[in-house]
Amino acid sequence: EDPEFETFYTKNILLNEGIRAWMAPQDQPHENFVFPEEVLPRGNAL
Repeated sequence: EDPEFETFYTKNILLNEGIRAWMAPQDQPHENFVFPEEVLPRGNAL
C-alpha cells in the first residue's frame, strides 16, 4: 500500500468528478444542475 499513490489517485478522482459535474449541464441539458450563472460560460455570449 503506497499512501502517496492513494492520495494522488483520490485527488485525481475528485478532480475528474468535479470536471464532469461542471461539464454535465452542457453535455446533458435535461439534467437540472444548478450553478451560479456567472460561473458558467454563456452559450450565446459570443
